[in-house]
Amino acid sequence: MLTRVSEQALEFNRQFIQDMLGTGKDNRHHLALAQKALHDIITQELTSRQKEILMMYYFEHRNTVEIGKILGISKSTVSRTMSRAKQRIYKHMRFTLIT
Repeated sequence: MLTRVSEQALEFNRQFIQDMLGTGKDNRHHLALAQKALHDIITQELTSRQKEILMMYYFEHRNTVEIGKILGISKSTVSRTMSRAKQRIYKHMRFTLIT
């Protein structure tokens, strides 16, 4: 059974952003800019499978084994997909935050 990622589910929490950007000074303005950039990157740059897996992992608090069972894929495929999604996010966030 595949789940669809809704736009409303892409309202990111602080922990997800910190996982993506790392920890640092708590600056609300920069956090808001990073949240907007992250939202745009995820909605525009990730595949639907990458979004789906990230949503299940970060927002439904499922582990890689559970996600694999739900999607009918192996745990290692879930891990690789998450890794590629994070790499894509990091790449775009680095570019977005520098410019």
